[in-house]
Amino acid sequence: MADKRLLDHLERWHNLASESNFVWFPFLKLKLLPHEVLSQRRLLVMTICFSTYFNIAYLIKKMVFSDQIDLHSAMVSQLYFILGFFVWFNLVTKPLWNRRANRLKVIGG
Repeated sequence: MADKRLLDHLERWHNLASESNFVWFPFLKLKLLPHEVLSQRRLLVMTICFSTYFNIAYLIKKMVFSDQIDLHSAMVSQLYFILGFFVWFNLVTKPLWNRRANRLKVIGG
């Protein structure tokens, strides 16, 4: 019972944050409606888009603070961002989002 309440609480807060346009900027076209299930294909597109966006911001920050940037370091950081977003989206976002989407589909008929 306590586990279900914790999961309900996590789902509510995660999905509340996930519904914000701020979180999806600049990829508002990828934003799902609450009743839409997050597919693996959409998750992969999200991973590529968000990891690239965050890597560009990271590399700009490095340049501003006079850190050395080369192709190898840019590729390594991109790989880390891809891995990080892929793991997060699969372990956290997809289960919590789809839990609600599936529930809304049942309620909606």
